[in-house]
Amino acid sequence: MTNRRVEPRTARLAAALVLAAVAWLAVRRGSTRAVRIAGTALGVVLCMQIVLGPSMVLHALPLALATAHNGVAALLLLAIVAVLRSVTVRAGAQPRR
Repeated sequence: MTNRRVEPRTARLAAALVLAAVAWLAVRRGSTRAVRIAGTALGVVLCMQIVLGPSMVLHALPLALATAHNGVAALLLLAIVAVLRSVTVRAGAQPRR
């Protein structure tokens, strides 16, 4: 068995593409308003994160940008949880409209 390592850039690109696809699907195919809002929030926060990452590198990692990048990462996690919560229906519960 060979040990294959994924290039970090490839993993980041794949994660961004998957999140963008989830956001797009939630906005376009969301059955409720909550799903569409959560998908829009996910897309906006993902764009912010993608802009902040290279900005940090170009400006030699200033503390303010690094802090903003971490804060946006937390918002990105919250947006993902919001999308998941919006599309998950509890057993026996009626879907929200």
